[in-house]
Amino acid sequence: MASSPAASAPAPHRAWVFVTLEDETGCVNVVVWKDVTARQRWELLGSNLIGVEGVIERKGGVALLIARRLFDHSRLLGRLNTTSRNLY
Repeated sequence: MASSPAASAPAPHRAWVFVTLEDETGCVNVVVWKDVTARQRWELLGSNLIGVEGVIERKGGVALLIARRLFDHSRLLGRLNTTSRNLY
C-alpha cells in the first residue's frame, strides 16, 4: 500500500511508531518498530508518498501491518501539490 503517512511523533523511549495510511480503498494501521525507524527514518518522516512492505498481524479483531521495509515514492507524485492530513 502506498499513501500519505500520518505518523505519531517518535519518542526516543518508544520501541515503535504507529502510522495510519489512507488511500482510495481505505485505511491501514502500520507499526514501525524501532530498528526499522532507525534504518529508514527519512522514508518514515520525510516521504509525501510512502510504501510499506510487511506482514499483516490480526489480534482481537484488529489488523495491523508490521513494517519490514519502507519506500519513499514521493517522486511518483511529480508536480502534484500534496498536503498531509496529520492528526497531531
